[in-house]
Amino acid sequence: DALKRSDSGPAFSDASLRRVLLAAARLHGVGDAGKSPQRAARKFLLGLTIPPGWSNEDWELLAVAVRYHRGAEPRAKNSPFSKFSAEQQNSVRVLAGVLRLARALRKCGVASGAGLRAEKSTDAIVLRVPGLADDVETAARLAAGKHLLEEYLRMPLIVKAAAKPEKVVALTPRQVPELSVIASD
Repeated sequence: DALKRSDSGPAFSDASLRRVLLAAARLHGVGDAGKSPQRAARKFLLGLTIPPGWSNEDWELLAVAVRYHRGAEPRAKNSPFSKFSAEQQNSVRVLAGVLRLARALRKCGVASGAGLRAEKSTDAIVLRVPGLADDVETAARLAAGKHLLEEYLRMPLIVKAAAKPEKVVALTPRQVPELSVIASD
């Protein structure tokens, strides 16, 4: 949502791609846990009956996005990715790129996307992440995790730590009327 609000790219405003992204986020762990779980997930999904309301194109896009959510990045030759049109390849890049970035953020200790803010300038997109550690290991993980998304954006994505919002909300003290205790017979 932060990238949509910052108008980072047309894919972030596409309702169809958003639906595919949400499904891919839920299904990225399906399939055989063999040597290449990503390929197994793609094969597993393509072996299923396409759910009602899904087009064949969207289902295949989902399967390929799940395939590339980790591991080797998509190549233009000899892969399911190469069979897609340029527009579909960009869709795979953005879907798999968002999943890769989310996975990298989770590995860096970011448990939720709450509070993420994106700002677009002419040179880059700055993504501010609450609670992100500012160290070398985090920077290395994020560099790998954001690469595919940067290919789609065609500009650098700078991920910065932001102050974690306070969880405690200050409430005004409750006004209790004073009672006087007077004994009477």
